Amino acid sequence: MALITGETNLFFPLIILSLLYLIISKLITPKSKRRPPLPPGPSPWPIFGNIFELGKSLPHIALANLAQVHGPLMMLKLGARPLIVGSSPAAAREILKTHDQALSGRAVANSLQVKGSKFHNLSLGFFDECDDPWKRVRSVYKSEFFSSKILDAQTEVRENKIMGLVKYLGSKEGQSGEN
Repeated sequence: MALITGETNLFFPLIILSLLYLIISKLITPKSKRRPPLPPGPSPWPIFGNIFELGKSLPHIALANLAQVHGPLMMLKLGARPLIVGSSPAAAREILKTHDQALSGRAVANSLQVKGSKFHNLSLGFFDECDDPWKRVRSVYKSEFFSSKILDAQTEVRENKIMGLVKYLGSKEGQSGEN
């Protein structure tokens, strides 16, 4: 009997201390470190996210059905990645024009952020943000690699590569992929 009352005597102070800790940490945490308000959406599964809500086929119909429930702007999680979905012209305009800088962040895996390579600053895939260095590299690519003059000069090379691919696929017609 004494053992039970001793445990209950410790139980209530622990509950009070944990609630006090939560309240104080909520008050002390600056607003900049708190999560921003996110749009509504279906509750995600712990590891898979909302991948099961999209169904096996016709994800556009599943997204339209989810938009009827959660509104034109909703958040889904695909695995651990958050995904903001806008399913109306006003929501798309808000995402693509008004908040394009905030929502255009690129998720670059830590394994790809290799700073020791001498070519890490030449690839557009290694940039996290759409900031000035990214814009400079993009303008160089646009003027040096993707100008109409350069693309016209490479037409024959592209046509040869396409014909080679078509011939290769034609030679594999009717064969299993186990070769």
